[in-house]
Amino acid sequence: GRELLRSAISRNLRNGLLNGHSLKGGLSVESVIKFKHSPDHLTLYADASFRHETENNYDHNRIDYYAHGQLNNTDFRNRYFNNRPDHGYSMTGKIAYTYVIRRELSIDFSYKYNHTTTDRYSSLYRLDQLTDWGTNTTHELGALPSVAAYSHLIDAANSYNSWQADNTHTFGAFLVWNKKGKKSEWWAQVVPNLSLLSRTMHYRNGHVDTTFTKRTFLYNMPSTLIR
Repeated sequence: GRELLRSAISRNLRNGLLNGHSLKGGLSVESVIKFKHSPDHLTLYADASFRHETENNYDHNRIDYYAHGQLNNTDFRNRYFNNRPDHGYSMTGKIAYTYVIRRELSIDFSYKYNHTTTDRYSSLYRLDQLTDWGTNTTHELGALPSVAAYSHLIDAANSYNSWQADNTHTFGAFLVWNKKGKKSEWWAQVVPNLSLLSRTMHYRNGHVDTTFTKRTFLYNMPSTLIR
């Protein structure tokens, strides 16, 4: 141990505690509309979900710096991360028309829209800047002074809030072919679709306050053939 200390540059000791809660929920509905004298049908689908979380993260982080085997300096940080609120929701709507060309061949034409929003706030407080909460603190991990005592100790450069919204439009088709023979059966599908994503994000901390929007086009056409 002593030999290691003689060659050591620094030593890091860290203890952490995390607690919080999470609440999630969702709902989906689907309806199929059939037409008289036709095998074609219309499918309507919608869903919605939400998420709400809070998190308290406590951290005692100590770095000892050595020079020629002797303790030269100590950097101790008693930090409290208040991550709340952290929430979001998502909504989806879809309409699909199924056209039956013949018994073994059908195709769906669909349009789907999705909106997803996330919102997160994270505040970092440097409790070690308070008297008796620094290097030789006797307060156990997870303890807090009064809000009035620590509210002005926020580390603005390492605290932030972010908001993001995604809007996705998807146009698709779903071609299904199924052929049954006396000794074998063939099944195939082709699913071409085009998605248009528009993403807007706002981010702010002590040094940055910015908003940007990004648009993306994505096309794919997976296919399957089974015998």
